[in-house]
Amino acid sequence: MKGIDSMLRVLGPIVIDDGTSLTAQVGKRGRVLAVLAARSPDVVTADLLEEVVWDGAPPPSARNAIQVYVSALRRQGVDVLTTGAGYHIFATGETLDAKAFEQLVRAASTDPNHGSRIPLMEQALSLWRGRAFEPHQTLEPVRPVAVYLEQMRLEAEDMLTDARLEVGTDIGIVESIRQLVDEEPLREHRWGQLMLGLYRNQRQADALRTYQDAARVLGDELGIEPGPKLQLLEEQILLHDRALDGSAALPAHVPTWPTQLFGRQESVDEIISLLDRSRVVTVTGLGGIGKTRIAAAVATRIAPRFSDGVVYVDLGNLSRAGDVRSFFAERAGLSGGAGSSMTGSAPSVAHAVRDLRILVVLDNCEHLPNSVADLVSSDLLTAPGIRVLATSRLPLGVYGETLIPVGPLDIDGAGVHLFEAAAARAQRQFTLLSSDTASARRVCEALGGIPLLIELAASTLGDRSLEALVDQLARTEGGPIDQTMVDDTIGWALEQVPEPARLAAAALSVFRGGWKAGNGVTILEKLGVDDPTEAVGNLTRASLIQFDYAADRYSMLEPVIRAAQHGDPSTAGHARDLHTSVFVALAIEALPHVNGYDQNRWLDELQAEHDNFRAMIDRALAEGNPDVLPALASLAFVWFRRFRQGEAAEWFERIEDVFDLTVEEQPLTAIQSGHAAMWAGDPQKATSRIDLIEPLVVELGSPFLLGRLHHSRGNIAGWGFGSPAASLHHFELARDVMAPTGDPLAVVAALSEAYMAVRCGDNERMSGLLPIVSRLSTELAPAFASMGEDQVRGLLALYEDQGKEAVRLLTRSVQKLEELRMISLRGPLLVPLAWSRLVVGDHDQARAAATEAHTTVTRDNAGWRVGEANAAMGGVAMAEGDVMAAHRWFSLAFEAARVAPEADILVWASWGLVATAPWRSADHRQLFAQSVQRLADDHSIVLPTAVADFLGLSWFEAARDVATANSLNQMRKEGVDV
Repeated sequence: MKGIDSMLRVLGPIVIDDGTSLTAQVGKRGRVLAVLAARSPDVVTADLLEEVVWDGAPPPSARNAIQVYVSALRRQGVDVLTTGAGYHIFATGETLDAKAFEQLVRAASTDPNHGSRIPLMEQALSLWRGRAFEPHQTLEPVRPVAVYLEQMRLEAEDMLTDARLEVGTDIGIVESIRQLVDEEPLREHRWGQLMLGLYRNQRQADALRTYQDAARVLGDELGIEPGPKLQLLEEQILLHDRALDGSAALPAHVPTWPTQLFGRQESVDEIISLLDRSRVVTVTGLGGIGKTRIAAAVATRIAPRFSDGVVYVDLGNLSRAGDVRSFFAERAGLSGGAGSSMTGSAPSVAHAVRDLRILVVLDNCEHLPNSVADLVSSDLLTAPGIRVLATSRLPLGVYGETLIPVGPLDIDGAGVHLFEAAAARAQRQFTLLSSDTASARRVCEALGGIPLLIELAASTLGDRSLEALVDQLARTEGGPIDQTMVDDTIGWALEQVPEPARLAAAALSVFRGGWKAGNGVTILEKLGVDDPTEAVGNLTRASLIQFDYAADRYSMLEPVIRAAQHGDPSTAGHARDLHTSVFVALAIEALPHVNGYDQNRWLDELQAEHDNFRAMIDRALAEGNPDVLPALASLAFVWFRRFRQGEAAEWFERIEDVFDLTVEEQPLTAIQSGHAAMWAGDPQKATSRIDLIEPLVVELGSPFLLGRLHHSRGNIAGWGFGSPAASLHHFELARDVMAPTGDPLAVVAALSEAYMAVRCGDNERMSGLLPIVSRLSTELAPAFASMGEDQVRGLLALYEDQGKEAVRLLTRSVQKLEELRMISLRGPLLVPLAWSRLVVGDHDQARAAATEAHTTVTRDNAGWRVGEANAAMGGVAMAEGDVMAAHRWFSLAFEAARVAPEADILVWASWGLVATAPWRSADHRQLFAQSVQRLADDHSIVLPTAVADFLGLSWFEAARDVATANSLNQMRKEGVDV
């Protein structure tokens, strides 16, 4: 094109825009331009142009006519280049509106800030004037590009609506979404947007009716039900789920305060500016100076800049002997991830975060400065997308660290304002008169301008006058403000509350990570505290404890915990014993529920108390108290179901080292330890644990223990060593041992055996197992009846290229898990459902299933299942023609597969890379060949030819290219035509 003022516009009727007028491009010349623009920057041969322009019957003069049309286009400002093979144009965002549209959409989609996305999307959509390439959109070389652009336009409209919903300031949002729904009634996502818009406009009933409308339209037009995401949205609306309130931009685990932050805006702004150019910023200052509040304010402000979110880790509750790296990995959701030793080792943390763009907030680092510095420098700073914001009384001493010292509040400004606000909370009628300002100033001055101390002092005004408070503080005026004074002043604040409240504070200081009201009251009642509710109220009014309405939990700051624990040692010891009994009881109560109906609610409750369980077990290990052992069964389910196997393995080993276990406890603990080690990616260690304990299990002759031992061996063989044949043998033994005793685990063993038979292609064995699975499910676990059978049959249908049947069975199995609220198991099952939907060509539903699966397993740190979900996302992207995105997803799957205990994922991932990478890396080829060899040796049929075929790629071609001759010979023996 000639200059940036001349643009070819194809997002509507094709025209040439020279800045003053639009010249329509119709007829044969328009066809030539449409093909050149659609194929840009590729060369279009003269033969193809003749074929397209004259509908397959070009006249003898066609070649000369093409030259005339090209000359005419050049005179109009189109820079058509001639090569020996034909013609082509180089289009940019300045010369072709379609390129400009793509660039704007790409910029918006990668911008983490919803507010700044909106103008980009609006600018992109403003380029559209009608149907792309009109009236030439049906030409064979043009049609795929036109369809692609139209699809991108729909997605851009959806992205714009999503951004407007997140920002929440768009007037008339509901009507604009309704218009979009009317235009595309089969786009399920738009129905969800409309429901959410109505709900946020206080129209819950209309939102629920909209769901019914969506169900009717989808049923009438497509014969399908609304997908899982729309169903979940309906349930959230029915329950008034707070996640729908539009506050998702707030970092999830960053502490929040209901009160205003006084006098720190300058520090917040400075830190935000520094984080743009400094990898590590440490906020230093005395305890109580407000470091945590400043860090939280910063994190809340800049969270949208970090595409992978904010990780907040409070190190205040970690003992000096604690493993900072393990603690960080668990808090950041990295424990149990692929590539981890599951104990937060250096390679696992560095590996897990290396591609992330996150803000890491490390709070209260002062008592473990060396360990924190090692974590930051050795692990976190290896990832270029990570910024670290730390709070500490001392610098970390990390290279490149920028220090932000936080001093006292300005007494005459923020200090007095904070005092007035805190006093008003303690005494509703309190008003700081002009005559009182000098007294308030003296209080703030006596407390060194430290916010925490000012708030504590002001909170006592419910019981005394301002003058009395000034008199009491006179002894500290002019004294040095150090940490001892902070502790002394909090101790003084504790002395101001009634005796029952002081006793309550000492008792409640035993909690870690906060506590639910009921658990706190239970301990206070057993300690003999008069009116526990009143005591808690006094502590809350004195700002000594805080209540988080969103989480429905109380918490106590670390300085307050220290001061509260200086009381009667016997009271503290009794409180610790009661704390142990409360959480042992909770774990035992949860045991019947954590592996059955409504398991997610119980798992959530146990996980919310994880810090308390950690403290309880730490004490028990230090004291050799075996009373906690019954609680470990429930906690093991939390660790396994939430994919925190590394933590499970660590705890079981510590328990075996410390406790003198009974003959019955030893094998069960060893089996659980081995099971955890296997899922943590160490099958060798798992095998050694099982080998060590097997003689004792055989000697005891307990079907309960023997069944679990064989079930663990089956998992280790199948998933740890990729040996399905040995796995089948052990699953069969486990089923035969447990079924006669009525042990529900027999159902799981039978399902595992059937699934492994599917993997091996042993249809005869699988067919014989299905009635056994059905019978055992009905007899031993009625809630699971038919679900497991549907799952196995669905997987078999997928592998046999029966796409519709696979979709039907797997959808039914997923729905059953939804009914049981077993979300942790539902996520992984969505992966084969996504592949099944791809096989039948339902790309939208496939993307929805793969996306939800990826979200679920990533949230739960589901180890190698993350690799499965990554591969599914790659398959969806490839089916949609986005090869670059597919390559990125397969790359992520490949990294997970390197350390996964399952060779199948390595096949999927390396095959995807071979299929999408033009260079076909030697590393990928070698690993692909090895994994194919391994699967051939184990008689696995994991990669169905149907999936390769529908993706438009040949599994056999790729196999010929990279697999060894032995692998191909083995595949031939298995009946695969290669």
